[in-house]
Amino acid sequence: MVYRLKNKIQISAVLAAVLLAGLAVLPEAVLAGGSSYSGSGFGLVMPSMNGRSIGMGRVAIAMPSYQAVNLFNPAALHGINVFRLDAGLFYDGVIEQTSKGSSFSKNVNVSHVSFSVPLGNKLAMAFGFSRFLRMDYEYRIFGQTFEGFVYNERFKGAGGLQEFSWTTAYRVHKEWSAGFSAKYAFGKILKEWEISWESTDFVNTLDIREENLHGLRWSLGVIHEKQKFNVGLYFAGSGRFRKDYLQYGSASDTSMTYSRNMNLPFEIGAGGIYHLPGYILGLDVVYYGWNGVSVGRLDQRFRNTLRISMGAEKKPSSSLSAGFSDKLSYRAGWYLQNLYAQNASGHYATEYFLTAGVGLPFNRQLYILDVGVELGTRGTVNANRVRDTVVRMTMTLSAGEKWFQQRRKR
Repeated sequence: MVYRLKNKIQISAVLAAVLLAGLAVLPEAVLAGGSSYSGSGFGLVMPSMNGRSIGMGRVAIAMPSYQAVNLFNPAALHGINVFRLDAGLFYDGVIEQTSKGSSFSKNVNVSHVSFSVPLGNKLAMAFGFSRFLRMDYEYRIFGQTFEGFVYNERFKGAGGLQEFSWTTAYRVHKEWSAGFSAKYAFGKILKEWEISWESTDFVNTLDIREENLHGLRWSLGVIHEKQKFNVGLYFAGSGRFRKDYLQYGSASDTSMTYSRNMNLPFEIGAGGIYHLPGYILGLDVVYYGWNGVSVGRLDQRFRNTLRISMGAEKKPSSSLSAGFSDKLSYRAGWYLQNLYAQNASGHYATEYFLTAGVGLPFNRQLYILDVGVELGTRGTVNANRVRDTVVRMTMTLSAGEKWFQQRRKR
């Protein structure tokens, strides 16, 4: 019986790791860290952005770079006029709440790094590193039973998808800019499923699956600029991705490796910026085609998703006699984004976020420090059995140097 039971549990562990790891959040689960919503599919969609866009509700599609480099829409790169190094850090704090209690976890990491340079008056180029998908969860379920025997479970997942990109933008006309970005996406996801028995008649098991993803993505974008408004549009797609699996368990000395071809969702986004005296208003709409994503034979149902962003910025004063507070940029915004994968209750969830930010220029305005703060929720206890309350802060430093500018000789 022990042999049959152990084999049955091992088979269940493999199936859970392949199909449902991170999804089986029950009311009795004790949450230990991260977000259980990140265990669905490939993790949460978290594209890296600079602090300016984040403060404005993640409005970015029609925002030319200028002081803060914007690579979300490749056409936005044309705005730089000096060599720029951009780097960002983010802090992510999550409170997960169920009907039985709550837990808190935090994470600090690099959000992005990029180098950009103007090549004449019309052409610009950049190389960058950024994050796209993130998985981070851990929880335990106590008091499960199998044929009268009690056992406990522990689920854990970590990792995500990063991108190295090459972006170029060209000023086609005084009112039109176009851009292209080629991205090599890669990452590793590690999932664990542990069973511990209260009876000494059974052997505890730990099943581990390592997933390595790599492939190419690309995006095209355009921006039309007028005196009072900008309009932007971009489209992103992916070629074939490869996913390599390594799966092994503590109950045997054998391991299993295999690979599958897959794809990531296409994206299409449109946005606008409107200039008022002393203010900027922005709106973005981004559509993700998750329904067409294939993951081999795995039966995971993904839905197409939408992100709607709105934001505003109070422009800094250009007066030489302006005080310190008047030289700052103040921002506020809001966005919502529905999640592409179902949770354990069979329901989809939606994120709602309020944002705020500030920009501080210094060193003759060649440098700028942007801070963006996000406060939001995802899911509800009634519909999804768990609710996340998220506090996220992103700090971006953009440093400019006139290394590649040519000086005229008299």
